[in-house]
Amino acid sequence: MKKKRTNLQIFSLALFVIIVLAGIFLYVSFRSHTIGKETLLKLYYYDPIGKELVPVQEKIVLPENSTLAVEKVVDALKNPPQKNLFPPLNSNTVVRSASVKNHLCTIDLNNESTKFVELSVRKEAIRVYGLVNSITELPSINSVQILIDGKKKTYFNHYIRIDTPLSHYSGILPMGREVFLYFPDSMENNLLLEKREVVSHSDPVVLAKEIVRELFYGSLKGLPRLLPADTRINDFYIRSGGTAVIDFSSDILKHPLGTHNESLAVLSLVNSLTELPDITSVQILIDGKIIPTLFGSVDISHPIKRFFGLTEENDTIIPYYVYNNNGEQFFTPLVETIHSKDRIKTLFEFLKNPEEGYNTYIPKDSKLIDYKVKDFVLTMSITVPGNADIDDIKQQIMLSYTEFPSVKRIQLTINGKVFLLER
Repeated sequence: MKKKRTNLQIFSLALFVIIVLAGIFLYVSFRSHTIGKETLLKLYYYDPIGKELVPVQEKIVLPENSTLAVEKVVDALKNPPQKNLFPPLNSNTVVRSASVKNHLCTIDLNNESTKFVELSVRKEAIRVYGLVNSITELPSINSVQILIDGKKKTYFNHYIRIDTPLSHYSGILPMGREVFLYFPDSMENNLLLEKREVVSHSDPVVLAKEIVRELFYGSLKGLPRLLPADTRINDFYIRSGGTAVIDFSSDILKHPLGTHNESLAVLSLVNSLTELPDITSVQILIDGKIIPTLFGSVDISHPIKRFFGLTEENDTIIPYYVYNNNGEQFFTPLVETIHSKDRIKTLFEFLKNPEEGYNTYIPKDSKLIDYKVKDFVLTMSITVPGNADIDDIKQQIMLSYTEFPSVKRIQLTINGKVFLLER
């Protein structure tokens, strides 16, 4: 009896030891799986001096569970280890879910993660590629599919495509290029200039397509859009000689415009595209064919030049005035017919004395001292009062004078200081 009791005690003790050891093993395994162990990992932050993403070796407690590890990486990316580096993700970024399968990480972020104070190609690229590069440093992940609020989007916000899985990005960050887009004012009387950033590209066709995409996306400042956002484009290319050909689907004809708005719509498209030096005119096609007019008013049977080619006539100038639209200032071009052999001097007088309802940055007591045009360069010298805003004056002069076919660049001297200007 005593022997049986002893054996039972030994068995119970052994069982207790096994249970304790199993518990310790499960606990350690659980901690390793969910809480993790300290691991050396490369995370990518933005260096504003080098203007590039830089990898930083960081010790972070990394769970074995891939999903939890992704969340840890995202949290770490919000807090750079060095003061001279910027976080690729904003503080409002939340991982709604994450999963890893076949070396592909599908991560679902909240919509707040895509928000920017101001749209920027570089800022968006930093956010997307900083995230992707850091996540693909995890041993089980080769690519990342980003979802926003559970949905697959074409762009993260506006510029960087995320509709397919992204792998580690090792190139130079995409750069932005400022362009001018032409939108009608709120009363749809005139065209206003809205400065916009597009993804810069060495191929003029790709760059022009970006401008068209932005134009049909619409104004970021509340200006009207004359052509619908879902306007379908069959084809776009640039012929030798600088004629851009844009082939619209016939669906565009289902949205007729009045005579005035048709003219504004055509000029909005043509003027926005001919801001590029590689494009001098635009040919509009409908389903691959030349038709007489778009909606019955504007002749589109031939390539259309900026402002319908009016600046090639000696009796036309196009001063850019300042227009207040719902409390915000825009440049607006007005076609003026003149009777003067000296268009350079006459334009300067117009810029100082805008029409009623418009403003100018060039004070009335400014003076044009001298000027000459040679090899498409306008060299001009002016004086302005000391309290004048030089940057706004430069912009207004650049926009107005480069509408002359004979002027591509301007060497402008203001109060003895020289500036080189071009579109």
